[in-house]
Amino acid sequence: MATASATSAAREILTRLHDVMAARANAQGKLDSVVDIIAKALHSEVCSIYLLRDGELELFATRGLNKEAVHVTKLSLGEGLVGTIAEKNETLNLDEATSHPDFAYKPDTGEELFHSFAGVPIVRAERAVGVLAVQHADPRRYDDVEIEALQTVAMVLAELIAGAGLIDETTARGPDQRDGSTARLTGLKLVEGMAAGYAVFHQPRVVVEHTVAEDTEYERHRVYSAFDKMRDQIDRMMSQAEFGAAGEHQDILATYKMFAYDEGWSRRINAAIDSGLTAEAAIERVQQRTRMRMRATPLLSVVVVPEVLRVSVLPAADVMIRTSPDKTSNRTRRR
Repeated sequence: MATASATSAAREILTRLHDVMAARANAQGKLDSVVDIIAKALHSEVCSIYLLRDGELELFATRGLNKEAVHVTKLSLGEGLVGTIAEKNETLNLDEATSHPDFAYKPDTGEELFHSFAGVPIVRAERAVGVLAVQHADPRRYDDVEIEALQTVAMVLAELIAGAGLIDETTARGPDQRDGSTARLTGLKLVEGMAAGYAVFHQPRVVVEHTVAEDTEYERHRVYSAFDKMRDQIDRMMSQAEFGAAGEHQDILATYKMFAYDEGWSRRINAAIDSGLTAEAAIERVQQRTRMRMRATPLLSVVVVPEVLRVSVLPAADVMIRTSPDKTSNRTRRR
């Protein structure tokens, strides 16, 4: 599938998902429509949605697998390909599903007819709340652009699932919903020794309430305005006297500026908008994709994503929300 056709497929899916989300059908009916839409747009023989319920991933909707398996087939976190995707919050792309060491055969689904498999996590508040998977009878690896389309659709699915009340908060508790109990966190040791002190959980977030764009050019204008304001703010900060003295703060501001003027970042956000996402959703999508890629390098994942990339991306989204408050609020009401 060429890049243009993958973008077109993603846009087609998002447009039709917008109609599904606005419809008055029940949650099950919406999910049944969703798998049909995705399968047709991506020319997939199988499309399935698994949702995390009571600590297990339950097959909630499918096109191509046995319908009798819906709400019957369940996998634990880490069990099978679907469980592995949810547990590790990572994408799998396999030309032969049975060759993967985590493959678990579920005879009630009838999946033995299909060889290739691709699955992406459905993420809400940085935790997997489900899995979106496609399968084909012929062995083949899915193109990167096809995986990109799936990941974009999965992001919108998270909004649909949350709106339908299908997220199990007890088993998919996100980092912004901590209960205050003692927790043990495993990190990457950078320096030998011991230390005692207070740890403060810091993770600024912009809640993306609307993911599907009604007008892509309007959303693109919001992004350009946000970039201009963010760059102006950073330039003004660097020119202020209190930041003129030498110190680590200069390196931090220089890193901010590097991201603010990075054309690659801007290009990826624009591509996400082209696929049919709103400005905020496009930034969140690029952030998710970058974080998932950087997990493969633990040092970068620990140091760069929380302290540099996150604070560089989210102020832009914050600026965008305030760029045209009157127009934005009117559009929000119409949605």
